[in-house]
Amino acid sequence: MSARDAKKGPAQEQQSDALLWLGAAIIAGLGVTWLLLSRPWADDGFDMRPAAAELSNETETSVASPTAPTPSAGGQARTGFETSLEHNPLRMAELAYEAGMLVEPEEYSAWTLYQRALEQDPENEAARRGLEKIADDLLRRASVAVDQGRFDDALATIRRIRTVIPAHPGANDLAFRIEALRPAPTPPPEPQEARAARSSDEPRQTRAPEPQPAPAAPPSAPPQPEERRVDPVLAPYERFGEALAANRLLTPTGSSARYYLDMMLTLDADHEVTREALNRFSSELLSRANAAILELDQVAAETWLDEADRLGVNEDAVADARDRLRRRLIDAESARRVPVSALVIQHYVPPEFPPRALERGLEGWVDVEFTVRRDGTTRDIVVTDASHAAVFRREAVEAVEQWRFQPREFLGEVIEQRAYTRIRFTLNR
Repeated sequence: MSARDAKKGPAQEQQSDALLWLGAAIIAGLGVTWLLLSRPWADDGFDMRPAAAELSNETETSVASPTAPTPSAGGQARTGFETSLEHNPLRMAELAYEAGMLVEPEEYSAWTLYQRALEQDPENEAARRGLEKIADDLLRRASVAVDQGRFDDALATIRRIRTVIPAHPGANDLAFRIEALRPAPTPPPEPQEARAARSSDEPRQTRAPEPQPAPAAPPSAPPQPEERRVDPVLAPYERFGEALAANRLLTPTGSSARYYLDMMLTLDADHEVTREALNRFSSELLSRANAAILELDQVAAETWLDEADRLGVNEDAVADARDRLRRRLIDAESARRVPVSALVIQHYVPPEFPPRALERGLEGWVDVEFTVRRDGTTRDIVVTDASHAAVFRREAVEAVEQWRFQPREFLGEVIEQRAYTRIRFTLNR
């Protein structure tokens, strides 16, 4: 190696080191810039959607869970589940409506939940439309109640609607109809003292009337030809047909189809037209009962079926309708989403707090829905909402898979039950 090369070697090495340091500085600068822009420590790249606004007057139902193990984080992790409805009452109202929970149970009904959504946001048009939709459904049921003579039930529905929608035209029209159909109250009997006082004020006859001569017997009239006798059943049968065509099945009391049918049964229960009217009326009652079963209007369906049962015809059809009503009620109850607080939990497994969430100090929540089987185990677990797009969800589902509940009974039968809850992941600092 020449002296010139020996001098040049260290210079080249120093130049190479400088280039390496420069490259490292550029890479570090780019990395810092990316960190400042993306801020992975804030949300770990997940969707940090905030929870909905809460109602201050709503009491949350929660179940405490054991403290989760913590790695080198600054605090302790805690997981628990709650069942309050204020997080999203509009969504819960829609689910309740789909399940047929219009006004019952009161706390979880679509009517109550839509009102809560409107209280949170008075300009919420979806909540307002929801209440109007339920009001229309309730008025249809109230109209059936009027047809059945259940005026008090119909008036209670009208009062419920007017409380929220004072100028609802359908409610006002139905109220006028009830006033026209409702029988006038019977005046109380007159007290005996009043009758005695009234009779004492009547003028007394002081002189007996003079006897009058008996009138002369009229000459005997010639015998008339015997008139043709009119069948007494035909007149109420004609009125029965008119009432049936006008949908006056049970009301008004003195001009309904039932009133004229009872008259025919009293006159001649075995008459051909009486039997025909009996079958027609029974078929109409069963048709109304089937419509009420589809509408899940239990009271109306049972009223129609009780009337059909009273007639004693189509007994098999009545029994079949009662069974279908029972099955519909059970299926509807099973499909209703109830909060976990409405169930009895026999075995609770707390969700594990994700280590990466602990390391970053992340908190959040997961909304889940699931079905409790007849043996108390869970299935069909679905995450319906969450504070983060890809954290806490798996842990929540894995925990629910291990929960065990006391099976629910309804109408004497063990049923499956759809339930929901919010599992919250928090840090104890």
